[in-house]
Formats: sequence, C-alpha cells, structure tokens
Amino acid sequence: MALGINVNGTISNDTLSGLAYDDTLMGLAGDDILYGRAGNDLLYGGDGFDSIFGGTDNDVVYGDAGDDSLDGGSGDDVLYGGADNDTVIGGTGFDKLFGDDGNDSLNGGSEKDTLYGGAGNDTLLGGTGTDMLYGGDGDDSLNGGGSDGFYESSMTYESLYGGNGNDVLRGGSSGLGVSLLYGEAGNDILYSGFSGSNLNGGIGNDRLIGSSSNDVFSFDGEFGRDTVVGMVSATPDAATFSGQSINQLWFTKTGNNLMVSAIGTNNNVTFSNWYLSDQYRTNIVSTLDNKLVRLDQINNLVSAMAALTPPSAGQTTLTQGYLDALSPVIQAAWGPAISPT
Repeated sequence: MALGINVNGTISNDTLSGLAYDDTLMGLAGDDILYGRAGNDLLYGGDGFDSIFGGTDNDVVYGDAGDDSLDGGSGDDVLYGGADNDTVIGGTGFDKLFGDDGNDSLNGGSEKDTLYGGAGNDTLLGGTGTDMLYGGDGDDSLNGGGSDGFYESSMTYESLYGGNGNDVLRGGSSGLGVSLLYGEAGNDILYSGFSGSNLNGGIGNDRLIGSSSNDVFSFDGEFGRDTVVGMVSATPDAATFSGQSINQLWFTKTGNNLMVSAIGTNNNVTFSNWYLSDQYRTNIVSTLDNKLVRLDQINNLVSAMAALTPPSAGQTTLTQGYLDALSPVIQAAWGPAISPT
C-alpha cells in the first residue's frame, strides 16, 4: 500500500485530485468533483450533487447525499450511490455497485459485476460479462446486457433478481449463454434474452416472455396468475411445476390460450397462443412426479376436465369421484419427463 494524500473540501463547490498513490478525498458540502487517479483510493462526495471518478486501480467511492455521478474507471471498484437519485458506473474490472436509496441508474460496464439497486425505482444494466443484478425494493428495470466477458464450459451465465415491486427483467442478448431471471415479489415482466434461459416470476402475477427456443419457465410455491408468451420456434420451451403432481394440474382452453391451474388455489399459468400453432406450444412438466405431458394428449385433458367442475378453493387433491372420471385420461396423457434444459 502506497500512502497518498488526505484532502478535505469545503462548503463550496470544490475540485479535488489525488496522486498516483492511495489517496483519501472528502468533498464535504457543495457540488464537488473528485478525481482519484492512480492508486487504491477512498473517495467521499459528501452533501451536494457530486461527480466522482475513481481512475485506475481498486477504489471505494461513496456518493453520500445528493444526486451524484460515480464512475469507477478501471480496476475492481466498490461504489455506493448513497441517498437520492444517483448514476453509478462500474467501468472495467470486477465491480460492486450499490444504488442505496433513491431512483438510481447502475451500469456495471465490462467484466463480472454485481449490482444492487436498493430502495427506489432503479435501472440496472449489467453490461458485458457474467453479472448478478438485484433490484431490491421498488419498481425496477434490470437488463443483463451483452455477456461475452466470462465463459464457463463455453457458456455465459448471468442472474437477475427483481426483489420487491413491479419489475422488468431482461436477459442478455449476445454470446452463448444462459440468463437466470427471478422476478421475486410483485407483478413482474421477464424477457429471456438468451435461448436456453430460466425464468421464474416468483410471487405475483407475472408475464414471462421467451426467446427463440429452449427456455424453461419455472413455477413453484405461490406463483400467482402468470402468463407465458413463447416465441415461434421449432424447439419447444418447457414449463416446470415443482409443487404440483400430475393429479393437481387442471387444463382449460380459453380462446386461443391454454390455462394450467393448480387445483384448489388461485395459482394458474396462461400459455398465450397455444392453439394458434404448434410452434407456440410448450412442454409441461411436473417435476414433483418427473412426468411430462404428451402434447398430442392435451386436448383429451382439456375435454375431460371441461365436463367437470374444478375442485373448490382449498381442495388441493382430487377426491375419488374426480379420480374415477379423470385417472384414465391423466395416466394416458403423462409420460416420463426428459430434462427441460
């Protein structure tokens, strides 16, 4: 560690610059501009609308109060926006970005970054590399960006977590890779990006939009009333239900859509345009039973169940009367599952 300088600003609008060492700069009050330059610097904006540039090497930057602009530059930086509405840019390197309070904009830049939106309605862009994005509270927008910076077994992986609120999550759109999108709480919209990605809306009424092929839409626990929009593809996507057996899924045709409901609950999934074309159809899997619905048997399930009244709220298992009527059709429709990925 090369000891640098310690510089404090004033209550006015200051411009502070470090040297080629490990400096500590504190803007204090006013709308300040701080340049860390070379070295592992510690930079504090203080109150006011500050602009802070980490420069080279591994810096720690605090925007503090005010609508601040933080740019880590090169190196593995840690940046905290602080209170109010901040713009935080990681730059190159393996960076950690924290929006904290306020409606913040975070951009990881290149390499493998981790972004935390915190409270407020935040916008998170991972940039290139395999990134981890956490929206936190508020109605957030998460975009994995391009992902060509890190490969494992010739694949790129990025994970987006919406947190609380009504969020929009977009997987990466370049390179060979997999996006893992978790809407978590709230009514979220998830866009796959990569083919072969995994989308899980979490709690709330979510809209899951696939890519060209091989996506997995996952439903577990109280998943709400979700909609799956599969893209036209010769390779079907897969929808997995981890909490329901084959006797707990109820099939209904609604216009051109197929609805699959968890009996006795308010949880259901609508597969848009199912009946318009075979290319919109999604493999449906009960991972609890490790069974897959045969696509050519869906209409038999729909017809048999349309002749009956669905089980009432709270009735999460089929009574003997339902089993007598439906078991032959259910057993014929479901076969051994293959891996959905």
